[in-house]
Amino acid sequence: MSPASFRALNEREKHVEVKHDKEVIRNSPTIPEENAVTKDDENSLISYYGWARYWAGSMIWGVVDQPMTFPRSTNDSSDNYENHVSDWQTYNLRSEDETIGFKVHANDGKIGHIADLIVDTNYWKVSYVIVQNSEKFIEEAYFIFPIEKIQQVDWFEKDMYLNTSLSDVKLKKEYYTKTSILESFEIIQN
Repeated sequence: MSPASFRALNEREKHVEVKHDKEVIRNSPTIPEENAVTKDDENSLISYYGWARYWAGSMIWGVVDQPMTFPRSTNDSSDNYENHVSDWQTYNLRSEDETIGFKVHANDGKIGHIADLIVDTNYWKVSYVIVQNSEKFIEEAYFIFPIEKIQQVDWFEKDMYLNTSLSDVKLKKEYYTKTSILESFEIIQN
């Protein structure tokens, strides 16, 4: 389900309110869970649910900057789609579960592996990658990298390459629990 279908997030009760009822969702196009979501799969879902094409527009969600907002003008969405079809890159959507455990490399060596991702819940995009340090065998130690540092991902070999050096990584703040990471982000956001 795309965040474009969300009405509200109920953090207290830990559920998401969606625009569609169970029958609509039950009758939606099926996508095998074990496969990556292809462009054909996306187009089937977009046509069925009436979602905006996030690749057809200048903002992260297409013609809007957040998935639960409405475009100022809807009359240019088909033009945007036609203009941006040729701009598509070859990609498939990937699962968070699929990326956990990927090896993470600096320009000059291995940093560790992906332990988690931090998602910006206002814009519904991955903002940070949490990397468990491979040098610490006895204790847990984590680094946080903004996604802008990602240079390349090799999906077949399960490797992620960051635009940084091992000497720069050693200067970064180390976190010793995932809870301490979340606490520091709560301080930053408040």
